[in-house]
Amino acid sequence: MMNKPIQLYHLSNEIPVIICNNEFQTSKILISLGFGARDENLHEYGITHFIEHLLCQSVDGDTSFENLKKKIEILGGNINFYTNYSKIGCSVNVIPEHLINIIKVIAPQITTPIFDNKKIEREKNIILSEYKRSVDNNSWSMLKFENLFHGTGLGHSVLGTIETIKSFTATQLSNYYFSHLTCDKCNIVVAGQIADTNQLLSTLESAFGRIPHIPYEHSILPIQQTVMHDLKPDAQNIKLALAFVAKISDDPRTQILVSVFRKILQDRLMSVLRYEKGLAYFIQCYTMGVMDTKLYAIGTEFSPQNIEHAVGIIATVCKDLLTTKPITAQELYIARNVIKFNNAQIIDSLDKSCDLQAQHMLYYNKIYDVGATNQILEQIKTSDVMTLGQTLLCAPVSVVTQGPALECDVKDIWYKHFVV
Repeated sequence: MMNKPIQLYHLSNEIPVIICNNEFQTSKILISLGFGARDENLHEYGITHFIEHLLCQSVDGDTSFENLKKKIEILGGNINFYTNYSKIGCSVNVIPEHLINIIKVIAPQITTPIFDNKKIEREKNIILSEYKRSVDNNSWSMLKFENLFHGTGLGHSVLGTIETIKSFTATQLSNYYFSHLTCDKCNIVVAGQIADTNQLLSTLESAFGRIPHIPYEHSILPIQQTVMHDLKPDAQNIKLALAFVAKISDDPRTQILVSVFRKILQDRLMSVLRYEKGLAYFIQCYTMGVMDTKLYAIGTEFSPQNIEHAVGIIATVCKDLLTTKPITAQELYIARNVIKFNNAQIIDSLDKSCDLQAQHMLYYNKIYDVGATNQILEQIKTSDVMTLGQTLLCAPVSVVTQGPALECDVKDIWYKHFVV
């Protein structure tokens, strides 16, 4: 597949438009509205997600999602709205010849949505059902965010609470939406087969060029160290998250360094805990949060009788990495190539590449360049990764566990074995 260079344009109100013209058999447009659950105050928890549901309702005729879905399907497309902590996304995949018509269908959903009391009351029941299902299916994920990010914009479920979901009114929802819909926090990504770039840009200008600039700033609140255990007497294993409250820059190079370090540390932990000791099925090193509000975590689960021994091993492996067994050139070489491969897979995917471009523009106000990323990877030295690892692992650690009763203090075990 021969891809043309990615192009960056701007509408008259400065909304960035990223165009990735390539030979996929479908086209995609992703519209990102740069406000999410992290912007909500206590009494507003879940309001962004509720608004997303209302954006799905057709603005004319039968005002339902079913009607909007039919309009999209007639043009050979598929639509999806979603909310996360940093944005609302409107994503449409379509056969290329109907890309322009799809934009004309979805634009009013974004610019002139209907906040109707009857629809709102109906949607409350749907969202309450979604909330209950999420609690049942994602209790561990919700537990981690609510405790590890307590007191920040990420310390609550994107869905909100039962109380807030029930409380929203048409006036409240409308006022919130139009006070946060601002051109300087939106971006548009279009990828796939694009027959006429000028026509596309003209259509986008007509559709979104009048979204105004509304000044407001995201609140960045400090992350506090925490320790908690969620008792689940009937659980067979204890789930564990060790989260490091590290002050690490959110610039692209530093986050690439984080990816390299995570890969190397995860491989070392897997080697000992799974392949040598047989104590865990998996170990995952991952980043939680968005933008300037992030934690760097080690996640796994153990049987209750193994938890003390296993946490001691994790702490010892981390200590050894920083002291007696530093990162090797071979480990760095492997991590580079794995990250390059993962990035190439993203670029080869229409959906994932659009998501990546939108996120990169939202975070860094620039297009994502896989070549530049690979160049940074090649320039990274083992000493760079060691310095990053020192900053990360020596930061205050939070501990969240879930399962049967704990017979030990996980935090104490960590600090007993992690002595550098």
